[in-house]
Amino acid sequence: MTLFLTELKKIEFVLKNFILKIYFFRKIYLFLKIIKKSKKRYHYGENSEDTLINSFFSKKKHGTYLDVGCYHPIRGSLTYSLYKKGWSGINIDLSKETIDLFNICRPNNLNLNIGISDKNSNSKYFQVGHINQANSLKKIKGAKEIKIETINLTYLIKKYRVKKIDYLNIDCEGFDYKIISGLNFKKIRPILITIEDTNNDDYDIKSLLSNKINNLFYYNDYFLYSRTYCTSFYIDNKYKSMIPKLLDTTLDFSFD
Repeated sequence: MTLFLTELKKIEFVLKNFILKIYFFRKIYLFLKIIKKSKKRYHYGENSEDTLINSFFSKKKHGTYLDVGCYHPIRGSLTYSLYKKGWSGINIDLSKETIDLFNICRPNNLNLNIGISDKNSNSKYFQVGHINQANSLKKIKGAKEIKIETINLTYLIKKYRVKKIDYLNIDCEGFDYKIISGLNFKKIRPILITIEDTNNDDYDIKSLLSNKINNLFYYNDYFLYSRTYCTSFYIDNKYKSMIPKLLDTTLDFSFD
């Protein structure tokens, strides 16, 4: 029975790949993906990360985000609420289908089907599914290998003439350190950075404080602001003294 189900899944995968090559069916698939994930929610992040992000930026009406490993324009998105209130930015994902969704839902954003790493190269990624958070540049046994261009964040910023990033999100399944190490903090300093840190398997904050991601941020004058499940929140030390005023709803104070 197990062998039969395995073979059935393989057949389903082949049929899906074939159907998605047909323009008409591909469009239907993309629209269904948007509708299915568009149910109104108080938060869109899987672990409510965006509630903290929205609170921090509640008084900033306009801003720019960079979302690396954006997955879906609504479901699980840490930038969707910011987009709804007028922010814009750059969305990056390994999956072409994910970027197709962003081109439909956020046509005024820059949506890029590329990989981000610590260096520029022609590489490959491992596809678990067409629109799947587990897709990664890190090798996954049994996953489909797909060729893709990879660049680092510093090159990206130079190529697309990015002047400012207020919020940077990195969610790239084990490649997060390589990605953040490719950013020149002297050129661009996001106010807030969220980064997935799955290497902290014991969920002990003490061990988190001594790992290489935290050390990199500490070296570049950022501090650990908060943590939800496997996502760490880092803020530029420049804004540390402003936090009480930013979170105080009775004060008329903002970044702008």
